[in-house]
Amino acid sequence: MTARCSAEEAAGTSLTLDAVCCRYLLDIEDRLKGTSAANNATRIKFLIAHFGPGKLITDITHGDVVAMIAKRRREKVPRTKRLIAPATVNLTTEQLLKVFNWCRAQRVVFPLEPDWRKLWLKVQNERERLVGRELGDAEVERLDAALRPDYAPLFDFALLTGKRQAECVSLSWGNVHWDTGWCEWLGKGGRVVRVQITPKVRAILEPLRGHHPEKVFTYAATQTRRANQDGTGARVKGRRYPITLTGLRALWWDLQPKAGLKHIRFHDLRHTAATRVLRDTGNLKIAATMLDHAGIEMVARFYGHITDAEVGAAMDGAARDKNHPSFHPSGRLKLVKSQ
Repeated sequence: MTARCSAEEAAGTSLTLDAVCCRYLLDIEDRLKGTSAANNATRIKFLIAHFGPGKLITDITHGDVVAMIAKRRREKVPRTKRLIAPATVNLTTEQLLKVFNWCRAQRVVFPLEPDWRKLWLKVQNERERLVGRELGDAEVERLDAALRPDYAPLFDFALLTGKRQAECVSLSWGNVHWDTGWCEWLGKGGRVVRVQITPKVRAILEPLRGHHPEKVFTYAATQTRRANQDGTGARVKGRRYPITLTGLRALWWDLQPKAGLKHIRFHDLRHTAATRVLRDTGNLKIAATMLDHAGIEMVARFYGHITDAEVGAAMDGAARDKNHPSFHPSGRLKLVKSQ
């Protein structure tokens, strides 16, 4: 009996990569929605294409994963000449690890399992990788100056509200409730995202009414273009079309050289918005609510440095003046005996 037959007999089902990934996606589909589900499916598709649909997951070795990582590192971001980031490569490796862990929960044994600890590429420090960095006023002004006017409202909205790029792109007029004063739509993980229509938010959104019957953020086509073979992609110069995630990402990487900037992510707009709110209010709960975090733990972990300077001010404010009667002439606090 072959190793493949033995493995399948022991598991009671097929252990080919396509079969395993299919069952994995079906099992987690209720927990993942929107962008998260799409990203998962894209990474799974890459894994199956690379290893082959008939590859037994139990036959994937450390060397196989090393070769996969090397291939990913040579790939480029779509529509650019820039290599994909090490963090993006790590996400693909992490996706494979998740499938391995899911199989392990089904009592699949891996005699050739990779040494996962040796497979992660070095990335930026944890704070910058997970959260981002704050853009300075001069950097924001340079981005504004280099930005196409039709894309400016989306950037202004992201910088004001701190919403993710996928959430900004997906905002529809059906989500904008002028009567209640709130925008409500589904964001990351299928969670409801809410933005109050403040005067500044209204100033961004109102001029866009009438541009498109469905989507809020659109761009004006710069040239007329015929449809692709599948019937999509036709454009008429001057007509408005919804901004897509792919189009926004391509524009973002073209925008930075024009603005004379490097190594800035769209996600840094989110970090900048949260930093400004936290610095202005000093309130972790407000910042967490703005970022759609369930609690303040993430904000405290990655944004707490913003309020470090306030600790010194709080100490000085809480301490009494040296000339206060409760001080000795030496300047030391008197000990007050309890009665």
